[in-house]
Amino acid sequence: MRMAPLTLLLGTNSSGKSNLIQSLLLIRQTIKSNEPNLDLNLGNPDSQDSVTLGQYKDLLCRHGADTEIAKSNQVGIEFRWSETGAAKESAIFSARYRQGPAGSAE
Repeated sequence: MRMAPLTLLLGTNSSGKSNLIQSLLLIRQTIKSNEPNLDLNLGNPDSQDSVTLGQYKDLLCRHGADTEIAKSNQVGIEFRWSETGAAKESAIFSARYRQGPAGSAE
């Protein structure tokens, strides 16, 4: 039985393994969303979304502080991508979100 390539996420409890998986699912369902005015699809339990994260305020760290990268009232997603796996040929995707008027992310 061939098992390569295989990726394992290992770590102690509360070290962020589930958060990593949820962030990937969040990006996926946002891209697949049919709603053009939705910047970040946090999920809806009635629409069979992969992940349901609640409202924007539920994403914020309750004890977070402003940093150089993001304010405490912002949520950020950032990752590096390369088709070849070479760091020199990679591109960085970075997005910052804030709460919109209806409580969604924009």
